[in-house]
Amino acid sequence: MKALLSFLFAACALANPASGGEVFATVDALHGEAHVIDAAGATTALTVGSTVYEGQTVVTRAQSELHLATADEGFLALRPNTTLKVDAYRAGKGDDDRMHLSLVSGALRSITGWLAKFRRDAYRLRTPTATIGIRGTDHEVLELDTASGSHEAGVYNRVYEGATVILSDHGEIEVEAGRVGFLPRDRRAAGRLLQEIPDLFQDRPLKIEQRIAQRKEALADAMERVREKRARARDAAGDDDNARDGRPRVNHRMIRKFKHRND
Repeated sequence: MKALLSFLFAACALANPASGGEVFATVDALHGEAHVIDAAGATTALTVGSTVYEGQTVVTRAQSELHLATADEGFLALRPNTTLKVDAYRAGKGDDDRMHLSLVSGALRSITGWLAKFRRDAYRLRTPTATIGIRGTDHEVLELDTASGSHEAGVYNRVYEGATVILSDHGEIEVEAGRVGFLPRDRRAAGRLLQEIPDLFQDRPLKIEQRIAQRKEALADAMERVREKRARARDAAGDDDNARDGRPRVNHRMIRKFKHRND
Protein backbone atom coordinates (compact mmCIF):
# COMPACT_ATOMS: atom_id res chain seq x y z
CA MET A 1 0.00 0.00 0.00
CA LYS A 2 2.84 2.37 0.86
CA ALA A 3 4.43 1.78 -2.55
CA LEU A 4 1.10 2.42 -4.29
CA LEU A 5 0.54 5.68 -2.40
CA SER A 6 4.05 6.83 -3.28
CA PHE A 7 3.39 5.99 -6.93
CA LEU A 8 0.09 7.90 -6.95
CA PHE A 9 1.75 10.94 -5.38
CA ALA A 10 4.50 10.91 -8.00
CA ALA A 11 1.97 10.55 -10.82
CA CYS A 12 -0.10 13.47 -9.53
CA ALA A 13 2.99 15.64 -9.30
CA LEU A 14 3.45 15.25 -13.05
CA ALA A 15 -0.05 16.43 -13.90
CA ASN A 16 -0.84 19.48 -15.99
CA PRO A 17 -4.14 21.32 -15.65
CA ALA A 18 -6.77 20.09 -18.08
CA SER A 19 -7.27 23.58 -19.45
CA GLY A 20 -3.65 23.80 -20.55
CA GLY A 21 -3.13 20.16 -21.49
CA GLU A 22 -2.64 18.81 -24.99
CA VAL A 23 -5.36 16.73 -26.62
CA PHE A 24 -4.31 13.15 -25.92
CA ALA A 25 -7.03 10.97 -27.42
CA THR A 26 -10.68 10.57 -28.32
CA VAL A 27 -12.96 7.76 -27.20
CA ASP A 28 -13.18 5.32 -30.10
CA ALA A 29 -15.38 2.71 -28.42
CA LEU A 30 -16.85 2.07 -24.98
CA HIS A 31 -18.51 -0.92 -23.36
CA GLY A 32 -19.90 -0.18 -19.93
CA GLU A 33 -18.89 2.92 -17.97
CA ALA A 34 -15.74 5.03 -17.82
CA HIS A 35 -14.84 8.53 -16.70
CA VAL A 36 -11.97 11.01 -16.52
CA ILE A 37 -10.69 12.93 -13.51
CA ASP A 38 -9.00 16.25 -14.19
CA ALA A 39 -6.20 17.88 -12.19
CA ALA A 40 -8.74 19.71 -10.02
CA GLY A 41 -10.46 16.44 -9.10
CA ALA A 42 -13.58 16.98 -11.22
CA THR A 43 -15.07 13.81 -12.72
CA THR A 44 -16.65 13.62 -16.19
CA ALA A 45 -18.35 10.58 -17.72
CA LEU A 46 -16.95 9.43 -21.05
CA THR A 47 -18.93 8.61 -24.18
CA VAL A 48 -17.89 7.75 -27.73
CA GLY A 49 -16.31 10.88 -29.20
CA SER A 50 -15.25 12.35 -25.85
CA THR A 51 -11.81 13.96 -25.64
CA VAL A 52 -9.12 13.00 -23.12
CA TYR A 53 -6.42 15.55 -22.31
CA GLU A 54 -2.89 15.50 -20.99
CA GLY A 55 -2.95 15.58 -17.17
CA GLN A 56 -6.23 13.67 -16.85
CA THR A 57 -6.79 10.26 -15.29
CA VAL A 58 -8.97 7.71 -17.10
CA VAL A 59 -10.91 5.13 -15.10
CA THR A 60 -12.93 2.12 -16.28
CA ARG A 61 -15.44 0.39 -14.03
CA ALA A 62 -15.93 -3.33 -13.49
CA GLN A 63 -16.87 -5.21 -16.68
CA SER A 64 -16.17 -2.08 -18.72
CA GLU A 65 -13.77 -1.57 -21.63
CA LEU A 66 -12.57 1.62 -23.27
CA HIS A 67 -10.76 2.13 -26.58
CA LEU A 68 -8.89 5.38 -27.18
CA ALA A 69 -7.52 6.70 -30.48
CA THR A 70 -4.50 8.87 -29.66
CA ALA A 71 -3.61 12.07 -31.49
CA ASP A 72 -0.51 10.43 -33.03
CA GLU A 73 -2.52 7.63 -34.70
CA GLY A 74 -1.99 5.19 -31.84
CA PHE A 75 -4.53 3.08 -29.99
CA LEU A 76 -5.12 2.14 -26.35
CA ALA A 77 -7.48 -0.52 -25.01
CA LEU A 78 -8.23 -0.14 -21.30
CA ARG A 79 -9.46 -3.29 -19.59
CA PRO A 80 -12.05 -3.46 -16.77
CA ASN A 81 -11.12 -1.89 -13.41
CA THR A 82 -8.25 0.10 -14.89
CA THR A 83 -6.86 3.49 -13.90
CA LEU A 84 -4.54 5.24 -16.36
CA LYS A 85 -2.95 8.66 -15.90
CA VAL A 86 -1.75 10.76 -18.85
CA ASP A 87 1.32 12.30 -17.22
CA ALA A 88 2.70 14.12 -20.25
CA TYR A 89 1.78 14.15 -23.92
CA ARG A 90 2.82 16.17 -26.93
CA ALA A 91 2.54 15.17 -30.58
CA GLY A 92 3.73 18.22 -32.49
CA LYS A 93 6.35 16.33 -34.52
CA GLY A 94 9.13 18.14 -32.70
CA ASP A 95 12.02 17.30 -30.39
CA ASP A 96 9.81 17.65 -27.31
CA ASP A 97 7.23 15.06 -28.44
CA ARG A 98 6.47 12.57 -25.68
CA MET A 99 3.96 10.10 -24.32
CA HIS A 100 4.39 9.43 -20.60
CA LEU A 101 1.67 7.30 -19.05
CA SER A 102 1.12 5.81 -15.58
CA LEU A 103 -0.85 2.59 -15.26
CA VAL A 104 -2.00 2.95 -11.66
CA SER A 105 -3.97 -0.31 -11.67
CA GLY A 106 -5.58 -2.77 -14.04
CA ALA A 107 -4.51 -3.62 -17.58
CA LEU A 108 -3.84 -1.73 -20.79
CA ARG A 109 -3.09 -2.77 -24.37
CA SER A 110 -1.08 -0.20 -26.30
CA ILE A 111 -0.54 -0.05 -30.06
CA THR A 112 1.93 2.75 -30.59
CA GLY A 113 1.43 5.49 -33.16
CA TRP A 114 3.92 7.57 -35.12
CA LEU A 115 5.26 9.32 -32.02
CA ALA A 116 6.79 6.14 -30.59
CA LYS A 117 7.58 4.70 -34.02
CA PHE A 118 9.82 7.61 -34.97
CA ARG A 119 11.04 8.52 -31.46
CA ARG A 120 11.14 5.38 -29.36
CA ASP A 121 12.60 7.12 -26.34
CA ALA A 122 9.54 9.40 -26.23
CA TYR A 123 7.24 6.59 -24.99
CA ARG A 124 7.23 5.59 -21.33
CA LEU A 125 4.69 3.57 -19.37
CA ARG A 126 5.11 3.54 -15.60
CA THR A 127 3.45 1.15 -13.16
CA PRO A 128 3.82 0.85 -9.38
CA THR A 129 6.31 -1.96 -10.09
CA ALA A 130 8.34 -0.96 -13.15
CA THR A 131 8.84 1.37 -16.09
CA ILE A 132 8.34 0.02 -19.61
CA GLY A 133 9.88 1.36 -22.79
CA ILE A 134 9.20 0.20 -26.32
CA ARG A 135 10.85 -0.64 -29.61
CA GLY A 136 7.77 0.17 -31.72
CA THR A 137 5.14 -2.29 -30.69
CA ASP A 138 1.76 -3.72 -29.79
CA HIS A 139 1.90 -4.81 -26.17
CA GLU A 140 -0.29 -5.28 -23.10
CA VAL A 141 0.62 -4.47 -19.51
CA LEU A 142 -1.21 -5.88 -16.51
CA GLU A 143 -0.47 -4.71 -12.97
CA LEU A 144 -1.56 -7.36 -10.44
CA ASP A 145 -1.87 -5.71 -7.03
CA THR A 146 -2.05 -8.92 -5.01
CA ALA A 147 -1.28 -12.56 -5.75
CA SER A 148 -4.10 -14.45 -7.46
CA GLY A 149 -4.01 -18.23 -7.47
CA SER A 150 -0.65 -19.27 -8.91
CA HIS A 151 0.08 -15.75 -10.18
CA GLU A 152 2.45 -13.53 -8.23
CA ALA A 153 1.73 -9.87 -7.61
CA GLY A 154 3.63 -7.62 -9.98
CA VAL A 155 3.64 -6.35 -13.55
CA TYR A 156 3.08 -8.66 -16.53
CA ASN A 157 4.07 -7.35 -19.97
CA ARG A 158 2.87 -9.32 -23.00
CA VAL A 159 4.20 -8.35 -26.44
CA TYR A 160 2.10 -9.06 -29.53
CA GLU A 161 4.36 -7.28 -32.05
CA GLY A 162 7.70 -5.51 -31.85
CA ALA A 163 9.56 -5.52 -28.54
CA THR A 164 9.57 -3.81 -25.16
CA VAL A 165 12.00 -3.40 -22.30
CA ILE A 166 11.09 -3.61 -18.60
CA LEU A 167 13.25 -1.26 -16.53
CA SER A 168 13.87 -1.72 -12.81
CA ASP A 169 16.60 -1.45 -10.19
CA HIS A 170 17.73 -4.92 -11.28
CA GLY A 171 18.39 -3.81 -14.85
CA GLU A 172 16.50 -4.42 -18.09
CA ILE A 173 14.42 -7.30 -19.41
CA GLU A 174 13.86 -7.25 -23.17
CA VAL A 175 10.56 -8.84 -24.16
CA GLU A 176 10.08 -9.80 -27.80
CA ALA A 177 6.92 -10.68 -29.72
CA GLY A 178 5.13 -13.75 -28.41
CA ARG A 179 6.69 -13.51 -24.94
CA VAL A 180 5.64 -12.23 -21.53
CA GLY A 181 8.00 -10.48 -19.13
CA PHE A 182 7.31 -10.35 -15.40
CA LEU A 183 8.62 -8.21 -12.56
CA PRO A 184 7.38 -9.01 -9.02
CA ARG A 185 6.08 -6.41 -6.57
CA ASP A 186 8.82 -7.55 -4.19
CA ARG A 187 11.55 -5.15 -5.26
CA ARG A 188 14.22 -7.46 -3.86
CA ALA A 189 13.50 -10.01 -6.58
CA ALA A 190 14.59 -9.72 -10.20
CA GLY A 191 12.23 -10.03 -13.14
CA ARG A 192 12.17 -12.79 -15.73
CA LEU A 193 10.68 -13.99 -18.99
CA LEU A 194 7.82 -16.43 -18.50
CA GLN A 195 7.75 -19.74 -20.31
CA GLU A 196 4.02 -19.58 -21.07
CA ILE A 197 1.33 -16.96 -21.56
CA PRO A 198 -0.46 -16.61 -18.19
CA ASP A 199 -4.19 -17.23 -18.24
CA LEU A 200 -4.53 -13.72 -16.80
CA PHE A 201 -4.39 -12.62 -20.44
CA GLN A 202 -6.70 -15.31 -21.75
CA ASP A 203 -9.46 -16.25 -19.31
CA ARG A 204 -11.42 -13.01 -19.45
CA PRO A 205 -14.68 -12.13 -21.22
CA LEU A 206 -13.67 -9.04 -23.20
CA LYS A 207 -16.58 -7.68 -25.23
CA ILE A 208 -15.02 -5.38 -27.85
CA GLU A 209 -11.60 -6.96 -28.31
CA GLN A 210 -12.42 -8.06 -31.87
CA ARG A 211 -12.34 -4.40 -32.97
CA ILE A 212 -8.61 -4.21 -32.40
CA ALA A 213 -7.65 -6.20 -35.50
CA GLN A 214 -9.67 -3.82 -37.69
CA ARG A 215 -8.26 -0.77 -35.95
CA LYS A 216 -4.70 -2.06 -36.42
CA GLU A 217 -5.24 -2.20 -40.19
CA ALA A 218 -6.51 1.39 -40.22
CA LEU A 219 -3.59 2.49 -38.05
CA ALA A 220 -1.12 0.79 -40.38
CA ASP A 221 -2.57 2.71 -43.33
CA ALA A 222 -2.37 5.97 -41.39
CA MET A 223 1.23 5.21 -40.43
CA GLU A 224 2.15 4.64 -44.06
CA ARG A 225 0.69 8.02 -44.99
CA VAL A 226 2.77 9.64 -42.24
CA ARG A 227 5.91 7.92 -43.54
CA GLU A 228 5.23 9.11 -47.09
CA LYS A 229 4.58 12.67 -45.89
CA ARG A 230 7.83 12.68 -43.93
CA ALA A 231 9.71 11.28 -46.91
CA ARG A 232 8.32 14.02 -49.17
CA ALA A 233 9.35 16.63 -46.62
CA ARG A 234 12.88 15.22 -46.52
CA ASP A 235 13.02 15.14 -50.32
CA ALA A 236 11.87 18.76 -50.53
CA ALA A 237 14.45 19.80 -47.96
CA GLY A 238 17.14 17.95 -49.90
CA ASP A 239 16.09 19.57 -53.18
CA ASP A 240 16.28 23.01 -51.58
CA ASP A 241 19.76 22.27 -50.26
CA ASN A 242 20.89 21.03 -53.66
CA ALA A 243 19.51 24.13 -55.37
CA ARG A 244 21.35 26.40 -52.97
CA ASP A 245 24.58 24.44 -53.49
CA GLY A 246 24.21 24.49 -57.27
CA ARG A 247 24.11 20.70 -57.44
CA PRO A 248 21.70 18.72 -59.64
CA ARG A 249 18.52 17.67 -57.92
CA VAL A 250 17.86 14.00 -57.15
CA ASN A 251 14.30 12.73 -57.37
CA HIS A 252 14.28 10.44 -54.33
CA ARG A 253 10.59 9.68 -54.77
CA MET A 254 11.16 8.17 -58.21
CA ILE A 255 14.11 6.18 -56.88
CA ARG A 256 11.92 4.68 -54.13
CA LYS A 257 9.19 3.77 -56.62
CA PHE A 258 11.74 2.15 -58.94
CA LYS A 259 13.28 0.12 -56.13
CA HIS A 260 9.83 -0.95 -54.90
CA ARG A 261 8.84 -2.07 -58.41
CA ASN A 262 11.98 -4.19 -58.72
CA ASP A 263 11.89 -5.79 -55.25
